[in-house]
Amino acid sequence: MGIAEKLLTAGATVILTDIDKESLQKVYDLLRDKYDEERMEKIILDVTDYDAVVKTLAEVSCRLGGIDIIVPNAGIAYVAKIEDLEQKKICAPFGCKSYGNF
Repeated sequence: MGIAEKLLTAGATVILTDIDKESLQKVYDLLRDKYDEERMEKIILDVTDYDAVVKTLAEVSCRLGGIDIIVPNAGIAYVAKIEDLEQKKICAPFGCKSYGNF
């Protein structure tokens, strides 16, 4: 949320994305209380889904007349002992960080 705040303070239009609808709404609501809602948008997006990312970037770029800055800041964290995590949860953060940056 700190990066979005800095960009909004500087006058940027900010598109918030998250795979988690509730988390996305919470951040959006916090920022909406402080900044102009017309310069903010929220989109549910799985950054590991290449086609969804390409589609979202194209739509946002078309609607706003381009994209000047992309902040690849996605992440997943599970709090548990490693021996208690199933393989899918161990691999998920790697995919998010690896694919989410491209």
